[in-house]
Amino acid sequence: MLWDKMQVEKQRSSSPDTLKSSRLNYWRVFIDELDSVDHVVKFQQLCGLRKVTSSVPLKRDKRGSEKEKRRQCASGSGGEYSIGQPWVHLFFQLSRYGGEEFLFLILFPYIMWCLDTWILRRVSFSFAFCMFVCTAGKDLIGKERPRSPPVLRLEQRSADEFGLPSTHAVSITSTLLPLLNHSIHRYLNGWPSWVSTVLCVMVVFAVCSVSLSRIHNGMHSFLDVTCGLVAALLMINSPVTKLDLMVDDYLLATKCYFVPSALIASGFLFCLLYPKVDKWNTGRGDSIILVGMHFGYLVGCWFNFCCLGIQSDLTPGPSLSFFSYSQLLPPIVKLVAGLPLVFAARLLIRSVVLSITCVLLGVNRNEPLVERKPAVEMVYKYFSYLLLGFFGVTVTPLYFELIGIT
Repeated sequence: MLWDKMQVEKQRSSSPDTLKSSRLNYWRVFIDELDSVDHVVKFQQLCGLRKVTSSVPLKRDKRGSEKEKRRQCASGSGGEYSIGQPWVHLFFQLSRYGGEEFLFLILFPYIMWCLDTWILRRVSFSFAFCMFVCTAGKDLIGKERPRSPPVLRLEQRSADEFGLPSTHAVSITSTLLPLLNHSIHRYLNGWPSWVSTVLCVMVVFAVCSVSLSRIHNGMHSFLDVTCGLVAALLMINSPVTKLDLMVDDYLLATKCYFVPSALIASGFLFCLLYPKVDKWNTGRGDSIILVGMHFGYLVGCWFNFCCLGIQSDLTPGPSLSFFSYSQLLPPIVKLVAGLPLVFAARLLIRSVVLSITCVLLGVNRNEPLVERKPAVEMVYKYFSYLLLGFFGVTVTPLYFELIGIT
């Protein structure tokens, strides 16, 4: 892997004959410090986590009962750990969901139903673009996660992935920052400046919470998280976002009926660019999901504007009133009424598309781990979430009209 080659080259260049400049040595030391396992262990201990050993007994109350909760480490790391600060542990366990599928299954419906689909396309493109590049980069670099032990690894789902960069840090940064930026410019123009300041603080707090949760759970070093944050900030401010606006304006204003087919084919071809991995992990499938979701939104928006005659959202709507109950109630009703429908559609679409994919590819549907086969995974996840994105943008607004929610 690229990371292993870099380590070998670093050892060669550290000899007296090939010693680099002092500035290069300074950055090398700085990177090594950020990547140190000791800092991860110290942060876990600061949060109240420690390994249970015979030499370090658990704290007990006067009745002899254990005061600290005990948990089993994820497989592969062995042993047990104790939780000295349950509230801190609970906070970081909840924070980690801000970088997983839960994020866009809740956040994206809120954006499309309560704001507009223009912001939805901006945020979903930023999310899909950043995650695809960083997840592919993670597999190419091949840097392992922090060693366990001494680190206490609390998760197992993504333990097979590599560590650099942290895609949780990438995901939360690439969604909340564009959402905040576009929302302020399109809808919060007339609000007091302190509201924007409070929103910025809340976004920074959310980004830091999700990022630190990865260190708390023993999944990343400080270097992994820092690289994820920097990579996301660079990509959401890159010229690619301008290209997205140009393509978006053209496609959604074109009533040619080849547009949906071109979008679907483009997204699938983009998924084929993902580098080949030697061992299966969740990163490739997660990237395909996000690409399929984004292109599903594009196809759904094109269908709304060009076939259903819905007014284009390229022009911003009226600014939101400051703390208006009349504008606060409909979004809440939409989320309560629409989210169960989305989750039900997700289960149905995934099951149907997986069955059709297995039939088309000649694979036994009941075969163990059939979803991990490269061809099945790509077709199944791409088209499942493409249909789910289309469903959220096109079908749910019709459902809201049917039950009388404007």
